[in-house]
Amino acid sequence: REELKAVHSAARSAKVHLGDAFTERDDGGGEVSAFDFQEIWSSFNVDLTDNEAKAMCRFHGGGKDGEFLPYKNFVDRMLRGAARALADGPVCKGYPVTNADFRKKIIYPKCRKGVYAPSDFDIALADRSTMEPDAELQLEFVYGYDGVTANAPNLFFTGGEGSAGQVAYYSAAVGIVYDRRNDTQRHY
Repeated sequence: REELKAVHSAARSAKVHLGDAFTERDDGGGEVSAFDFQEIWSSFNVDLTDNEAKAMCRFHGGGKDGEFLPYKNFVDRMLRGAARALADGPVCKGYPVTNADFRKKIIYPKCRKGVYAPSDFDIALADRSTMEPDAELQLEFVYGYDGVTANAPNLFFTGGEGSAGQVAYYSAAVGIVYDRRNDTQRHY
């Protein structure tokens, strides 16, 4: 970046200088080889080894071997910063539904800033979480009663033959009939 700042002027920005250097080596496909990448930086007095050039190409989307570089994204990231370059990228508005949506910036309604899925995110896990689980829960016993804030008449003693000693009440969204003699509950 320091070398690019040295060539920056009011008439031609560093981005234009760097873009022109890549365009001169481009064969029309928007990519340059790792060797060309190394040569371009050499023209700005930055010496890179072959391995450094390939690593930079690989990091910026140049394939697993780093043999080429799609330079437009690289120039944006180099001069504007990675965060700003990502901000101009594709956007998914609302809940992501396809694999490609998870690679975009996700904007939820009423959310101030966009979010990104983790880099190691697996779409299969999101699909699995939308399905009903194989396991089931069985309510065995409800402990507790909110008699402080739930002060409406909501605790009842049942009367009648065979029901003596039962208490009916609710806790959260569960209706409970508690048998004090047997220490058992029925839930509704």
